[in-house]
Amino acid sequence: SSNPFAPPIIDLGELSNPADLTLYQQALQIYVSAINAAVQAVDPQYQLVFPDPAILNDLGLVTAFIQEEIGSNMHFQCHCRMAPLNQGGVVDSTGHVYGVYNLIVADNSIAPISMDGAPLASAYLIAKNISQILRGF
Repeated sequence: SSNPFAPPIIDLGELSNPADLTLYQQALQIYVSAINAAVQAVDPQYQLVFPDPAILNDLGLVTAFIQEEIGSNMHFQCHCRMAPLNQGGVVDSTGHVYGVYNLIVADNSIAPISMDGAPLASAYLIAKNISQILRGF
């Protein structure tokens, strides 16, 4: 959108590759069923709540469940990578976007490499460092 206040439209392409759907189907039908059975063998009172175990033997119901429930909890990082422009960077070491006047990015999108795990600490670190740089201007 040309409106800077419009929310972004993000399409992660979930299930755009047929192999992804097959992987999810197998994960539910094979692994979740096996885990459910193993835990019930240890404690017969254990009950799988989500998904309803009644769907696990029906490929159509499993597929419908996957299509309804799929989502992402990804932490977006490195898409505005901090690096020299000639090395694929989008921002310099102060968060300034190359080729754009007065635009600074101060979030995990500028991380030069992806962090393993939840990147909250690095987001705070980046924001703190960029805020200190801005105080100097």
